[in-house]
Amino acid sequence: MNGVEALRLGDPRDPGTQVGRWPGTTCARRSGGRSRSRWRQGPLLTGGKPVPGEGWFHRPTELADTGPGMAAFDEETFGPLAALTVARDDEDAVRLADATAYGPGLSVWTPDTARGVGLARRITSGAAFVNAGRRRHPRVHRHPHLLGGRLPGRGVAHTPSPCRTAVPQGDTHPPSTPGAGECRREFRPG
Repeated sequence: MNGVEALRLGDPRDPGTQVGRWPGTTCARRSGGRSRSRWRQGPLLTGGKPVPGEGWFHRPTELADTGPGMAAFDEETFGPLAALTVARDDEDAVRLADATAYGPGLSVWTPDTARGVGLARRITSGAAFVNAGRRRHPRVHRHPHLLGGRLPGRGVAHTPSPCRTAVPQGDTHPPSTPGAGECRREFRPG
């Protein structure tokens, strides 16, 4: 939680910025309203408030104990919102990851890279990361750790939207995190 509260908001072109502004008023209004309704469905750990001043900024939000049947779990959130769900074991993690109609990307974090690769292979997703997160360049909007997609119609920014950025499915780059690219070629779209 402390890490989320410490994230720096600002101009996405500034290398020191960790969370940028909304791309426009339509997206900010739509997503801000959705975020507020989601807070009633899970304990709010941090964030959840617009930032006063110029621009369309929103404090990154963290919700706990989310799961199937809750908007933060079942729908796309389009904002700086982390909906935390705890799985009982690996089988439950795969079931939960596949329990949504959305699956643009997933990230498996574990000190055991082989275990992470095994889990990532079992989950249906548009893109998969192992011990790596989604990163964006302020102008190009590419993902340096993208492992590719396995599900037609799913993928980061697969459908045009004013709240999304375009990323070609299957776009890959060498990982900068140890173990991040262990299975990236396994997820090439067929």
